[in-house]
Amino acid sequence: MDPIELIHNKLKNCVETNKLPHAILFHGPCPQSDKDDFVYSAAKIIIHPKKNITDARFSELCRSSQYSDFINIVRSDTGKIKLESLELLDGSLAYLPFESKNRIVYIPNADQMTVQAQNSILKLIEEPPERTVIILTVNKKNKLLPTILSRTVLLYLPEKCEHEVLKYFPFIRDDIYSVAPDYVEAQIKEFEILIKDANLQSLKFIDRLYSNLTESDSIKSISNSNNADFLKKNIIKMRLAFSAFFIKNRQPDVSKRIIEFLNNSQTFSFDASVFYTLIGEEIGKR
Repeated sequence: MDPIELIHNKLKNCVETNKLPHAILFHGPCPQSDKDDFVYSAAKIIIHPKKNITDARFSELCRSSQYSDFINIVRSDTGKIKLESLELLDGSLAYLPFESKNRIVYIPNADQMTVQAQNSILKLIEEPPERTVIILTVNKKNKLLPTILSRTVLLYLPEKCEHEVLKYFPFIRDDIYSVAPDYVEAQIKEFEILIKDANLQSLKFIDRLYSNLTESDSIKSISNSNNADFLKKNIIKMRLAFSAFFIKNRQPDVSKRIIEFLNNSQTFSFDASVFYTLIGEEIGKR
């Protein structure tokens, strides 16, 4: 079984048996965006909303801090998580969860907490509010106080971004990756950054996405006159695959259409009309 699925199953069992830990630390080498996506998906299992809501909508509400029982702790302008941010929790945690069975306090990049902030979160872990789970994410767990580590459930998140993309789209490895792996890795990162915090309802984002999908200048640096057309087609396919991968939690229907298009296109052809057909009405105000 996939390790991520194993973690999901463990959390479901904890919720069903009312044995949720008060604090969970997810650590590992995967990018923070992957950690965020996992936490948002796991949050629905932990929180157990009272009302019926789709996974994609729930993740979007958590991501944008619009779900009352999912509290995001953000870094200050200095990049640090300061004591002041945690002190603001006191008022929020004085009441029971409003929309759900449980509440989550999420601290991404927890290694960026100041010592004072770490001591504050330690006190919260030692004296947890009722029906509240504190979730922290870090790359390296030894960046946190040993006392925090000893009082949290530690769960390892493997590096999955590249592996997952290749599993979804094996043609990337066959057609592109063996030719220019550094280029592929750079493209993965470019589309991850482009889509991660984007307003998917913005026409500006739609224009930029199409521009990035069809941009050809960078292809010249890894091609020659004999294979430029072949590479251009396959790189656009690759970029479409990355787009589908990084929007799958926020716009699953659009992601599914792109995947079906890639799987069914024996003679690949891509232009603006194809692009707007694929994104449909879910993305952008058209």
